[in-house]
Amino acid sequence: FRNKAPKKNFQMMTVIIVSFALSLLGFRHAGEEEFFSLHLYVVYCFTGYAISILSRIMAYEGNYLDGLLMHRGSLLYLFRGKYYVYCLLLVIPLMCMLPALILGSISVLLVFSQLFYTAGVTFPVIMLLVLMNRKTAPLDASLMGKGQWNSPYQALSVAFAFFAPIAICRILFIWMEPSTTYLVCTLLGVPGIVLHPLWCKLLYRKVFQKRHSLMEDLRETRGIAQTQVHIFIENLFVNAAVIFKHERIVRIGHQQHVENALGHQVGKLRILEIKLTEFNS
Repeated sequence: FRNKAPKKNFQMMTVIIVSFALSLLGFRHAGEEEFFSLHLYVVYCFTGYAISILSRIMAYEGNYLDGLLMHRGSLLYLFRGKYYVYCLLLVIPLMCMLPALILGSISVLLVFSQLFYTAGVTFPVIMLLVLMNRKTAPLDASLMGKGQWNSPYQALSVAFAFFAPIAICRILFIWMEPSTTYLVCTLLGVPGIVLHPLWCKLLYRKVFQKRHSLMEDLRETRGIAQTQVHIFIENLFVNAAVIFKHERIVRIGHQQHVENALGHQVGKLRILEIKLTEFNS
């Protein structure tokens, strides 16, 4: 979280998850009328980080995708790393729901069934967005506001994460006891957890096959001018006046807006001073 925006997004989502987890203390022997609210709160606690941050996968990475593709296996390690991190983040809502579990406000089977379902079903489905998200999101983008949705598939994956586990439980309740239903939800998540190296590798292969079109789309949506390497070298080593004086290098360069993505004014002279570091022998 070196960038302030992702750090604030994480902190805001943590506050929301803690609030939802504490609100579960108000449930006492939830009946039929509280079924939806109870399950929605539990599901949101476990999927909050995924639907708000993980659903933007490849959007933030579009800012530095060129570097990731320099080594063949970098994306595979990225996908596995993201999965491991978000699985570890499930510990936060689990710990926050401990008071409700101790007081008996919610069922232990419900909590652990949604824990396994989220890690084994919800996360793999959301990570399929690596094939769909083709718009680069600025690193300072907030959770809300313009550019929140990268593609229609992102909205569908969020809806699936929210309502699919609730719908499954609701349907299974017609034929099964609650304990059996939660056991089925747990079993649904186990294959995705056990086989995560396989589906991560399949995702990597699909992305690598489409890497050229993916890089082109992500570059076009970065929102900044692309620096041309040959122009940079020409201005630095040919047109730039370099003056060596004492222990400083003063470079006077004529920079144009189209050549510099930082947005310097056309025709304005810049003087850059770079202090040389003395090395003790």
